[in-house]
Amino acid sequence: MGNAILLAVKQIKESLMLSASELIETPVEQLVARDRFIFDREKPEIRLELKEAARRCMGLGRRMMGQGWYTPPKATLDPKTARRSLSNIMPTDLLGRKA
Repeated sequence: MGNAILLAVKQIKESLMLSASELIETPVEQLVARDRFIFDREKPEIRLELKEAARRCMGLGRRMMGQGWYTPPKATLDPKTARRSLSNIMPTDLLGRKA
């Protein structure tokens, strides 16, 4: 997964966790999401299906959408050799370019 997607998903997860927190009356900090459930870390038997949290978000008009941007670092020139350093370039940056 790309960094932009991870940033966007974080926003959606926050909305879902807040809704789950309200439904199962547990602080958001104690909640864990795994295997389509949101549950209390200290009392795993207290859990909620992810879709129930999503229903609550929709019912309250709470956003379940995220945005994320990521710009990978640019290549740098080595001052001694005047060659590009490829250590900071992502493999997708090399597509269609001469290395």
